[in-house]
Amino acid sequence: MAGVSSFSDTFSRAARGALTGLLAAFTALAVAKLVAGLVRPATGPVTVVGGAVTDRTRAVVKDFAISTFGENDKAVLRLGILMVLADLARQAGVDTWRQWSYPWQATPGGHTITVRATDGTRTVQTEQRTRTIPDGASGRHSVFVTVPQTTGTA
Repeated sequence: MAGVSSFSDTFSRAARGALTGLLAAFTALAVAKLVAGLVRPATGPVTVVGGAVTDRTRAVVKDFAISTFGENDKAVLRLGILMVLADLARQAGVDTWRQWSYPWQATPGGHTITVRATDGTRTVQTEQRTRTIPDGASGRHSVFVTVPQTTGTA
């Protein structure tokens, strides 16, 4: 059926999206670690986040982590941070906008091109326009283009 994706197509897009999100997060972490190493070698993004989490954690939770994991408490904290980051990156990769194209034989003159998005469940974006903040932009996006009259072949 035209216009309907099969499960394998949808799964494949989701897997590619997840992989893209993970690769983007890995690249961002690697660059941040490199820059941190040049500026302040003792810090890195995961270390800084771990310190911020530790500073804001109640003593009873810290004591539990130390008694449960011993000297490995910091390693467990870093692993937890990386796991949360990986999951967020995976979700972001699946849920982000996709580049699209449409083969169009344009005729000379003015044309209004209108697009709307669909989500992972194929729910079409509402026509009602909203601002980006606080919940993200909504509504149809349109642009007006003018296709010039051609006078001959090259």
